[in-house]
Amino acid sequence: MQMIESCAQCGFEPLALPRGGEADALRTAISGYPAALARARTGSQAGGWSAPEYVGHVRDVCALFGRRIQQLVATEDPQLEVIDHDDVVARGEYATADHAELIESLSVEAERLAGLIESLRDEDWERVGTRAGEARTVREVAQRAVHEARHHLADIGGVVPPE
Repeated sequence: MQMIESCAQCGFEPLALPRGGEADALRTAISGYPAALARARTGSQAGGWSAPEYVGHVRDVCALFGRRIQQLVATEDPQLEVIDHDDVVARGEYATADHAELIESLSVEAERLAGLIESLRDEDWERVGTRAGEARTVREVAQRAVHEARHHLADIGGVVPPE
């Protein structure tokens, strides 16, 4: 099983999160997006997407990871959905989307995911499924959600909140 590792770029330390702490860490990271988007330069970031594209992507990731967690909890050894994030962002036209609507939809999806994480039972955390040939646990999916939120906040120039 491939475990999520520490990230030198954004400072994410998956082992520093207590089980269930992912919900609060996700909320903390998401709280930085409105100000970061308001401060962001327009246009694509060096080697990446524009700030609104990152916001749309993180919103999509929260929804995707919520679906994955639900599937992991409900199904024995499921095959988890795989999507092409670049394609989804390109088709979504997030770069020209209304910023207030992006932030609102991000907040809704992140809160839905945080609530799902908080609802998990002890026995749910180590349930396993497969994504593109790699095993993933509920815990790892929850940690990856936090990492995506923190990392992309840093990508758009937001301050990464401490854990």
